[in-house]
Amino acid sequence: MGRTTFNRKTMEWIVFALREASRDNGTHTRRWKMNEQFADFFCSRKHNRFGRFISIVTVQGGNRSVIILPEYALNTGWGDIALKIANFIKDTKGPSLTDKPRMADPKFLYADSVRTSKWQSKEASEAVINRNKKAISITDGNTGQEKGLLARCIVGRLNTDLKELPTLSDIRKWAVNTWKKSFGVNIYEMGGCTFLFE
Repeated sequence: MGRTTFNRKTMEWIVFALREASRDNGTHTRRWKMNEQFADFFCSRKHNRFGRFISIVTVQGGNRSVIILPEYALNTGWGDIALKIANFIKDTKGPSLTDKPRMADPKFLYADSVRTSKWQSKEASEAVINRNKKAISITDGNTGQEKGLLARCIVGRLNTDLKELPTLSDIRKWAVNTWKKSFGVNIYEMGGCTFLFE
């Protein structure tokens, strides 16, 4: 049994070849080749009656070494091996980001965004602000109106003596299973063990 060593560039090429070999399903043969300073590397995807496999051949002068990587299951590829090698060599050529993070528009006022917030109820837009010399009084619109945000919400609180506190996803699963006829219930965590059901 021989021993083969690879430099970083060769390892990156092997990761590339393994990913390319994993892209498509089928039994046709595919080949890749790379020339280094003192060695030639050949990678080929082949198949036999036991399944698909990859052979990596290193030819250095008169010496030749072969590494054979069988496929774990039919048409699963070698992506997991490529990922382990890439993590080992800390491959910096990861997936490129296509979307840049959204930046806030400096011309858009915070007050305008609050006015168009989904949390704002109709009463807040009908509120009237009165300024006296010493005090400011705010009178809201129709307080008996049942269409405001808090009028259609329920606030639920859990017992804090529980050994394990449920997460927001646990509460959502519970709500879906309990309220089967209520579709589109939005659940928000308010902090601690308090949740808002809209």
